[in-house]
Amino acid sequence: MNEKSASLVSIIILNYNAGKLLHECVESIFKSNNKNFEVILVDNASSDKTYKQCKEKFNTIILLENKKNLGYCEGNNVGIRHAQGKFIVVLNPDTLVEPDWLNKLISAYENNGDGIYQPKILANTDHGMLLEIRIQGSITSLKKLVMLLVHAYLQQKKFWKSWIFLIHFFLRIMMI
Repeated sequence: MNEKSASLVSIIILNYNAGKLLHECVESIFKSNNKNFEVILVDNASSDKTYKQCKEKFNTIILLENKKNLGYCEGNNVGIRHAQGKFIVVLNPDTLVEPDWLNKLISAYENNGDGIYQPKILANTDHGMLLEIRIQGSITSLKKLVMLLVHAYLQQKKFWKSWIFLIHFFLRIMMI
């Protein structure tokens, strides 16, 4: 494994009353083949308190508790400001990852350089339909992702909320 692959990955999870989905998400992260990561769990003033149980079960998690709900963007920014990794992953708590997910994302970076990376998305939004998007690359891929989301919205508006919550970005922080 080269030096880039060995770099720490900071995984930011913004939580708001996600319940058991949060536990399943974190559990899938800890089953990753690449163990060079930190998990930063930012709670956005949840009332269900399951994030505390998650911290007890996975005691290496860095838990940040917001006193009020700061919204999606600022909530994630709270976690990003505490990140120590060379790479940052913003992951929604309703996400399950495969064991090789980090290796694939880092490999995409090593092959393509700086940019925003979107993993393969599998969404089972209508138990009879499996939706799949595969996007890899840099900033131009973000444009493709937006176009696919707009197309999905125009085709079947009922899936829109599901698509929004399935967007996960893999960002590389530029070290100054």
